[in-house]
Parts: sequence; structure tokens; C-alpha cells
Amino acid sequence: LVFYGSVYPLLAGLPTVSALAATSFSLIVLGLALKSWNAWQTERRLLVWLWLLVSSGFPLMTLIGQGFLSFGFAAMVIVATFVAGFYRPRWQVVLAGLLVGYMGLSVYVTYMRDRRDIRAVVWGGDAVSSRVDILMDTFQAMEWFDPTRLEHLTRVDERLNQNALVGAAVDGIQSEAVPLAMGGTIVDAAIALVPRALWPSKPVTAGSGNIVSDYTGLTFAEGTSVGVGHVMEWYINFALPGVLLGFVLLGGVTVFVDRAAAASIRRRARTQLRFRRRATSTRLKVPGSFVERG
Repeated sequence: LVFYGSVYPLLAGLPTVSALAATSFSLIVLGLALKSWNAWQTERRLLVWLWLLVSSGFPLMTLIGQGFLSFGFAAMVIVATFVAGFYRPRWQVVLAGLLVGYMGLSVYVTYMRDRRDIRAVVWGGDAVSSRVDILMDTFQAMEWFDPTRLEHLTRVDERLNQNALVGAAVDGIQSEAVPLAMGGTIVDAAIALVPRALWPSKPVTAGSGNIVSDYTGLTFAEGTSVGVGHVMEWYINFALPGVLLGFVLLGGVTVFVDRAAAASIRRRARTQLRFRRRATSTRLKVPGSFVERG
């Protein structure tokens, strides 16, 4: 929290250092997930709910600090999903999931209604009090999500529906308006791993750059980063075979990491169990029997 709230703003202009500092937010998410796990293991359910409540402040944190709702909401969902994996009884998880889903949609359509005004204040460098004021004005006029309201459906579709972008990219490639990247974006991803402190003039920057605009022919507001997504990126590189093979590769890596993590946890548990047994008793072998003494 200290690093994210005080150190990161001071280092925001330094190459590589600012990138490392930005990961402090991920460590906050990880910390809350582990706090929730520890509370569950020590049978303190109220504390689990307390940490979940704390994580619900992530969207507010990123809204006030950066003008983005998605970053904070994604972080909150990570903690909630982690807890949902072990929380019992399951019916409470289902009920909470439905409630959070509806609340999330309601917050989203309300935020999208006033997003431009919110970002004007945040990106304009106004005081925190001014940012809080505009958020209070926004959510005092909360719009509860209504699937029968066309404007609500439009706000969801125009921002979250990537299918239209993928389709435009497919049309562009099939009409030969743009050539296949043939692995170009993957090379850029590898270059992105090189610290800018070692390569100050590195041509690759964070985000998807102009990839979506180049392959769809669409233009977006200046400063807007549009995620290319896995489907589009594999397609613009190697067309349909790229999508099929790319997802086989991603799936294989995911399975490998998941199984390796599970095996490591099991080995660790067995090691700890053997250690506790040796620590609590000493077994001396005598003819025909074992004598155990503490």
C-alpha cells in the first residue's frame, strides 16, 4: 500500500523502475487473497468477509487514482474468485456471485454514463476532494441495470463486446486490405520483456499500441488503449490455423502450470507432515516391535 500510494507516484517518470513499482498493486491483491485464505484456515469466517469487503474498495481506488474502473474491478473479482474456490457452503457462494454480478453491471452502466466527466476531473489533476465529489454525484444518481433498457445494453455491448473488432480484423485480412503479421506481434511481445533501462529507445510500449486500429480500420480517442485480445492476435498473425494452434498452446501451458503448482503443494504438505511427526515423537526400533517415546 505504501509503495503504491507514495513511492509509485514519485517514480512514475523513471523507465523500468516505474514498471516495477506498478506491480505493487498486484501485490496488494495477492496479500488480500492470502489473508482470506489464512482466515479460512483458522476458522475465522467473519475475517474472510472483512477482507472481501476491503477488496471491494479496489474499484474506488483505481477510479480516484487513475480514472479507470476496470482495473480495480478485475482485482476485486480475483480475490472474490479465489475465496469462492474454497468457501463453504456453496449456496452462499452462488448467492453472493449473483449479487455481485448484478451490482457490477449496475455500477458499470452508471460509470459509463458519466465516464467522460469523471476522467476529465481525474486526468486533469484535480484535487482528491474534487474527484470524490464527482463520484458521489455519479453514484447518487445510480442506474440499476435493466436488461430491457436499450441504452444499458448498448453501454455493455459497445465497450465489452470484442466480437465486432475481431470480425473487422478478419474482414481486413480476408480482403487483403492488411497483410498477416506473421509473428510480428509475438516478436514485439518478446522485445517488451527487455527493460527500458537497458534499451531506452525500445520501440514497443505498454498496451496494444495501434494494432487494433491497423487491422480493423477503426479509430479511437487519443490516449485510449484497446486490447487486441488472444483471438484477434492469433488470427492477425497466422489466420485460422493460428487461432487453433495458439489456443492449444495456451491451454497446454495453463494445464502444465496448474498441475505443477498442485504437485508442489502436495509435496510440501507431505514434507510438513513428516516433519511434524518427527518433531513430536522419536521411534526406536527394537526386536519385534516399535517403542514410541515423546
